[in-house]
Amino acid sequence: MAQPFAAFLDRLFAQLVQAVPYPISLLLSPAHWGQPPFRQELLQRARVQYGEGAVLHIQPPFSVSTAQAEYFAAIGRQCGLGEVASDYEFESALERRLLQGDRIFCLVSRFEQGTPALRETLAGILRSLSEMHSGRLHLLLCGGEALADLKYRSGDLSLLNIAQVNHWPDPSLDDLMQLARQRWPEHRWAVPVVTALQTLSGGHPALFEEGLQWLVDSQGLDGVGNEAHASSSALRSHLASSPRLWQTLLPLAQIPATRARLRQLLQADDLGRARPYLQDDELRRLFWGNLIHVRGTGESARLHWRCNTVREAGLMVLESCSSD
Repeated sequence: MAQPFAAFLDRLFAQLVQAVPYPISLLLSPAHWGQPPFRQELLQRARVQYGEGAVLHIQPPFSVSTAQAEYFAAIGRQCGLGEVASDYEFESALERRLLQGDRIFCLVSRFEQGTPALRETLAGILRSLSEMHSGRLHLLLCGGEALADLKYRSGDLSLLNIAQVNHWPDPSLDDLMQLARQRWPEHRWAVPVVTALQTLSGGHPALFEEGLQWLVDSQGLDGVGNEAHASSSALRSHLASSPRLWQTLLPLAQIPATRARLRQLLQADDLGRARPYLQDDELRRLFWGNLIHVRGTGESARLHWRCNTVREAGLMVLESCSSD
């Protein structure tokens, strides 16, 4: 069966192999895709390309109270390096693997977790090993808004300064068809149904899945499909009431200053020029909340609401706050 986002994953891994002198990439993704998105598919793709034993997966501990020795002991176990008792022992153990001569791929999930000091130490170790063993340590660091902040607002993390940046793409119709078939293989999803739901959800992953679930639960799809199902006002109203939307919109609507800004933004069809890092606090929150996205490329790239359903949700949130 075809896999969603296969073409993007092909490009991502090809870019990493071709990167000179540092094969280091960031994979940034907004809310509701997971961190990283399609983790098992990423790891499986890496195992095919690098070999089963050459794929490491680091998931830094979240707790900010974790001592440095415990932090690197946990990461050492994740990498199959045995017991390490310090950052130096972790670095030495990983270097011994590199000295064996093989390329090593390392996926780092949620790199931004932990304290700044621990992040900087881990970044320094990975950067040093990348420099000393040119082309052998291939790094893919994954995260969302906090990782983007580290990339663009924390100049001391040199590992991030030299990393190539990739954003998880919006799904195509083919991607959504594959996701629907994987999630509910017992239904023969018709293209018009998925196309209409793509328009209603704007490709927002949680909204799209909620829409599929609604169709399964309330329509009893028999595999024939009808675009009228996916364009019904009942489904549109259901999606506009999604908690996934409200959890991003409500904090903006509860504060008078940001409430006025949200109302202004909801009335606009074009939200401004897209940039590598959004300085505007409200736009940045909406972007990483997956409620606005980029259309176009290069100098013509602009920010837009993901879909009218999101704007309807915003108006509902504003109304609920004004009536409280």
